[in-house]
Amino acid sequence: MVIVAQPLTTQKENENTKWYLDLLQDGFTIERPDCGRWLPLVEQLEDACESANGNRAFVYQAMVNSLVASQKYPGLKEMLEGKEIGQAKGKEQEIDNFSLVSIPALPDTAILPQSLSVGACEWLDKYIEYSKLRSPEGFEDFHEACGLWVLSTIAGRRIKIPLNEQYTPLMIILVARSGAYAKTTTANKAVDMLQASGLRWLLGNDRTTPQKLLTDMVGEPPKHYDDLDADKQFQLNKRLAMPAQRGWRYGEFGELVKALGRGGGIMDDLKGLLLQLDDCLDSYTYGTQSRGDERIEKPYLALLGDTTPASIRSCSKSGSDFWTDGFWSRFIFVTPPEGTGKDDPFDLGSFPVPFDLSRPLRDWHERLGIPTIAIEVKRDEKNKVTGLNCVRGELPETTIKLDQEVYQAWIRYRSALKKIMGELQTEDFDGSYIRLMIKAVRVAALFASLDGSETIQIKHWARAQEIAERWRTSLHQLYYQVNHKAHEPTKEKRIEDEVLRIIQKFKEQNKPAPTIRQFTQYLKNIDSGKLKMVVSDMCRSEILQETKDGKAKRYSLMEEE
Repeated sequence: MVIVAQPLTTQKENENTKWYLDLLQDGFTIERPDCGRWLPLVEQLEDACESANGNRAFVYQAMVNSLVASQKYPGLKEMLEGKEIGQAKGKEQEIDNFSLVSIPALPDTAILPQSLSVGACEWLDKYIEYSKLRSPEGFEDFHEACGLWVLSTIAGRRIKIPLNEQYTPLMIILVARSGAYAKTTTANKAVDMLQASGLRWLLGNDRTTPQKLLTDMVGEPPKHYDDLDADKQFQLNKRLAMPAQRGWRYGEFGELVKALGRGGGIMDDLKGLLLQLDDCLDSYTYGTQSRGDERIEKPYLALLGDTTPASIRSCSKSGSDFWTDGFWSRFIFVTPPEGTGKDDPFDLGSFPVPFDLSRPLRDWHERLGIPTIAIEVKRDEKNKVTGLNCVRGELPETTIKLDQEVYQAWIRYRSALKKIMGELQTEDFDGSYIRLMIKAVRVAALFASLDGSETIQIKHWARAQEIAERWRTSLHQLYYQVNHKAHEPTKEKRIEDEVLRIIQKFKEQNKPAPTIRQFTQYLKNIDSGKLKMVVSDMCRSEILQETKDGKAKRYSLMEEE
């Protein structure tokens, strides 16, 4: 008797695939069943899970969400839900990328009524409206974040919170695709605000190196100080009075991140400083070859950077060191959902900074107090300058307390975040969640101080918690964007795959390993310069080896050596 194999039905394909993918997500490794037309999907998810670095469930879900959104595999959503393809009723709804990101909700015990935050910071409300006018295509949360950076910069470690000795530094990174969300334009309006308030000097240089930043924060007067005219000395004295408390506007922050990832020398010093600045330590010491140890007193940094997800992807993938060593937890990421950019051109005309925005900042700065500063010029018997001595007064501090109602609300929020953190499927968020509850208190203290209050009131805290929740959403957005796209093959990866395919083909045909010229004969649509660069990178990565054959250079797999 002849047994004829029955063809695999669509229903069986779906059942096999769903069963296997459920086990794959949970970490089980079993023999793959016949998945029929879903085989390419299954292989893609297998590859993603294999490179998940211990965060299999999160990466799997992010990848599935991305594939559902792309509609690359029609019927995928129904298959995963155990429905028959086409079973869903009504018109296919548009998929919102925001809904694809899994963001655990706060428990009811930590949620505050929206009405509590009314009137918490009228200055910030006005700033947001002005920033929208000047940068109409900016992502909604960018305007708010930039306004908070302005406040954090002006505070300059002069606001103290009696909650484990906290101050108010905020290091904020705007993360979005280039040209789609007006990152740079929106951030630069915050600099304009400081300029209009007469406080631009708090930022130091427009562009500086890590070495120069560290040196400037030490606060030594320049050697040519005595040659400056009185006006320039006056301007410089303002900076020297508060040398270690400054704002830093850093465009293209992704380039700095790449350099920090490579490490070495001054980059190690800078990374160490950034790690400690958020902890508000009393001092920071680093070594130099020319001047020995340098000591920064009461360091404080309010950072506003911008970058793209692609620029920091290599340092932000699941399980990467920047998550696990606590580096990323020091930063506030503000990230728009994908596909939410605006088309909203500038209005005609100029829009100077309103006086009712700039004047309160100036008054607040003066109310916080300014250290005294005196530069003593040392001279020899011929009246030649032999040295300079900087005599700096103590940095004033204003203590902002939490009233009991706010403290209890903070405890509930803290407990809620810790509970959510324990239920997440990755440990990468641990540091960020722990520090988020502190960042919220810092924001509330800024509101209270600007308001002229010595106590954080419930309106200040309610607004701060709302902002912190937006930042928590952005954190998940960033993580989703850098991880789910990490598994989408780049152009370079596709070229690498083609190079490997050609090498394998030559090997199977018993031909000598191919040359660059032979690669170009097969890959006619790829620029030869780009092809040479990819092959060269594969050699440096020890994927390929280069051997000389007369004048020709041939390329084969390193393992074949």
